[in-house]
Amino acid sequence: MTLTNGAAPDSQDGTRASVEQLNELLNMLYGRPESPDLITLDDVLRRYRLTALGKPAMTAIDQSRRMVRAIGDYEQIGLCEFHIGLIFLYWGDGRGAAQQFMAARQQWSFTDHTAAVSLAHYAASVAQRHVFEHEKAMRQLGKVKQLLPRIRLAPISVISKFVQALREAVETTRSEMRDEMWPPPLMGG
Repeated sequence: MTLTNGAAPDSQDGTRASVEQLNELLNMLYGRPESPDLITLDDVLRRYRLTALGKPAMTAIDQSRRMVRAIGDYEQIGLCEFHIGLIFLYWGDGRGAAQQFMAARQQWSFTDHTAAVSLAHYAASVAQRHVFEHEKAMRQLGKVKQLLPRIRLAPISVISKFVQALREAVETTRSEMRDEMWPPPLMGG
């Protein structure tokens, strides 16, 4: 993950950069949501400027989740859960975001959408990293690396661009996390 302005992964700038990167990867697979029932980060930012992630936004999130789940389309349910994860991560709730991303992964696994499942694992690792759950995050990254070769089998027209972007993001994140977990020894006399 490339963080802007050298921001630390747990800083607000670092979190927002992560959300932007995850949103870009999601858009490579799905584009803009077609369902008016799905709530996105942009919707929350536009509709709830004054209350942020307060009661009105949480009510809208719960309503969106109920409406999408009622239809029973696993692809859309996964997309809904992923967007909710982005919303939580934007406001610094890394643990809540990780749970949402794993809920998305579960739904997408029902449809055998390997690219989306890989993205959900990666997103969970990013969220876990922001709350310093490095071991969990590294396990998620390992799962993505295992799935990357299988993504090529998916019938998606943008798959090579997505795979390349995800592969680069995983390698950058793994390298940065290793430095965070095991900093180089200080040189001294």
